[in-house]
Amino acid sequence: PERLLIFALLLLPLVLIGCGGAEEHKAKYLERGKQYFESENYDKARIELKNVLQIDPNTAEAYFYLARMDEAQGRVGSAITHYQRAVALDPDLLEARARIGGFFLLQSSAERLAGNRQGEQQALTRVKQEVGDILSRQPDHPDGLTLSASVMARDGDVAGAVAQLEQIIERDSGHSGAVMVLANLYEQHDMPDRVVPLLEQSLSASDDGRSLRLHLAQYYMRNQQYRAAGHVISELIAEYPRVISYRSSLAYCYVKLGRVDDAEKVLRESVQFDPDDLQRYLILAEFLAKRKGVESAIAELNGVIKQRPQLTELQFALAKLYDKDTDRS
Repeated sequence: PERLLIFALLLLPLVLIGCGGAEEHKAKYLERGKQYFESENYDKARIELKNVLQIDPNTAEAYFYLARMDEAQGRVGSAITHYQRAVALDPDLLEARARIGGFFLLQSSAERLAGNRQGEQQALTRVKQEVGDILSRQPDHPDGLTLSASVMARDGDVAGAVAQLEQIIERDSGHSGAVMVLANLYEQHDMPDRVVPLLEQSLSASDDGRSLRLHLAQYYMRNQQYRAAGHVISELIAEYPRVISYRSSLAYCYVKLGRVDDAEKVLRESVQFDPDDLQRYLILAEFLAKRKGVESAIAELNGVIKQRPQLTELQFALAKLYDKDTDRS
């Protein structure tokens, strides 16, 4: 039944085109796909974006968001392919070019750590190519300048990179990419006292306050400031209540603060927001197994399976818990 539903959803745009209004339907699918993406409901987002591409396979923005989902899920190869497809359809989609350059910058660092000098240089050449393409189209493009500053820092010119990033932020205090790269440089190069003021000052001016708040929360967690991190994450949850990762992070902070019952409450609230989401139950079960014992997790999953037998993968998770319980006996 689930496969038939997905098949029907994918065929729906073709039926609607026959009724007219293809552009209108495409816009609706694209908007819904973006909304699902923002709430990290990637399965539904992917369906909506593929509906867009069935109506118009040359929609660069749909490929761009498919790439962003791939990136969020750690599927680097697919992300690069989708970004490159987006750029091929719209060469002026400069954010996609910057993200491609960012991937190759990470690859160059990985190749350097592996001692592969040739691979490092090849990846770095791709980064500089993307920087050149971006800045040739728009010399003051903040994404291109941010990527350029990242290359400078990677090559050892930290002072030059900091100066360039500070100039970007002076012109656009809410540019989240530049802010986060600069915050990382401050933290890595003995200027940690500048990190929190930079992030907090940029929050009010940024259209991407979500990313900046998350960056601030991660900074607090890295420095074991769990109370402050919990406060920031709670703000994120208030605005994006369906995002699983935020509730998991808040539960982690509560555990570190010795508030295990509050952590469990947060994870149970996560389940309530989407009772058909398998992942939420698995996260709760893992938490219960670690904090309250395997028996507690087994009881939880047995109860869920009785209520929602369609979540068949919970049976496998339950079997693993029984194996753990047997090993302990």
